Amino acid sequence: MKFADIDRADRLVVLDFEGTGNRPKVPIDMIRSPRTVRLPGVIIEIGAVELLREGDGWRKGKTFYSKVNPEGPVSHVARGIHGITAGDLRKAPRFAELHERFFAFLGGSNPIVAHAIENEQELLSLELARMRLGQWGEKPLPGRWLCTQKLFADLFPRAPKSLDAVSDKLALDRSHREAGHGALPDADLTADALMVMREIVASGHDPDEAVRWRHGRR
Repeated sequence: MKFADIDRADRLVVLDFEGTGNRPKVPIDMIRSPRTVRLPGVIIEIGAVELLREGDGWRKGKTFYSKVNPEGPVSHVARGIHGITAGDLRKAPRFAELHERFFAFLGGSNPIVAHAIENEQELLSLELARMRLGQWGEKPLPGRWLCTQKLFADLFPRAPKSLDAVSDKLALDRSHREAGHGALPDADLTADALMVMREIVASGHDPDEAVRWRHGRR
């Protein structure tokens, strides 16, 4: 999906997951696991921000947030990124207990935005396969995903493309990430990045000139 696709929508949902850092070693692990065996989940935090059409632009609406109990360990690498431990998640709902509420927030047809969408797609695919609601490796909600990393690459092909680098390039405040990543604040930051990039495209100005102007205003 491109900017032109979101211009035809009245609502977007910007999404971010934090994960355990663990994956089944190979897809066959999921396919062969008997129904009596429950593989651990991979999503431990969900954050989503609604963007609503307002004139020629967008405004933020409702948000969705929940921690998720993966019923399994959180890797030390992942803990180093977001600071969430398995102990923090013991009283959180399982994905199976909140997925209906989550999908209701996503809506039935509006675009879903994420930064580096492959990560979100893989995590969601695994959780749905774990619930026997999808096939392993099957991309969930096909045709609805918009990747801010790819949009940024179209505007600034030689620039680094991590969310931190994108935020710095677009003069966005990312100070919350110094203490660790979080699904809802990262979704909110991704929403900000999308809206700024949309403004740059709509302005018709050279992207590098537009960001120099933004930095000059800070």
